[in-house]
Amino acid sequence: MPAAATAARAALQAEPDDSEALYLLAVCERYPQQPEQALATLARLRDLRPGYARACQEAGHNHRTLRQFDEAGRAYAQAVALNPALEASWRRLAELRAAEGWLGIAGISIDSNGHITTGYTKLNDTYFSSGNYNNPLWKQSVTCQELGHNLGLDHQDEDFYNQPLNTCMDYQDPPTADPNAHDYQQLSAIYGHLDSYDSYAAGDGGDGGDGGGGCNAPPGKGCNKSGFAGEVGWGASLGRRGNAETFIRIDPDGTMHLTHVTWAIGY
Repeated sequence: MPAAATAARAALQAEPDDSEALYLLAVCERYPQQPEQALATLARLRDLRPGYARACQEAGHNHRTLRQFDEAGRAYAQAVALNPALEASWRRLAELRAAEGWLGIAGISIDSNGHITTGYTKLNDTYFSSGNYNNPLWKQSVTCQELGHNLGLDHQDEDFYNQPLNTCMDYQDPPTADPNAHDYQQLSAIYGHLDSYDSYAAGDGGDGGDGGGGCNAPPGKGCNKSGFAGEVGWGASLGRRGNAETFIRIDPDGTMHLTHVTWAIGY
């Protein structure tokens, strides 16, 4: 790769507007992890040739390396608009869109007696590794909220602008990392009694997100919609308030699947 970069620079000394040499140089700069330098080279190239699809794709790769996911998505979308045959751009664009919008997901399956039989939580590293959410407080707060949903807790409040309730089951910014006394009282009311059977022993409810019995929320957001024959999804929305939305799906045997989604601010 150093030899190729040297050749590209020599070609540019002879002809500064050599677009192929600029493209080669940008690729050579990306591979040794110099994304900012590569983007500067690509900016020159895209000024010279605005319709150069591979330059857009290369820009997407570099923005992705820098974890600038919005910029990467726009670059990949422009690349496939200019050249639909760019498989790498389609693949990366699909990955980015699969992770778009949600911070955390909690899904539970409830049997006909109202017992939670399975639960799962998903956290979106696309957001938690960059920007406003890349800090321990946001990570712990969203994790706490989704695990609370798995245990049967609902939100105490869903308005960021109301008086903070100092619980992870409330929507507030900055968030709270832990449950409060009311959450523990709710858990005591839910579980503080004897049952005639153990619902956890009932087997896989089919929606743990781990491939067993069907996919309720696979990696990304790939099966969040239903309505096609044989498709398993989140089901119908019960409505959205602020950044919280709950979906419901009911199986023929009466098993109810609830999916709580925490959307990122702005989605």
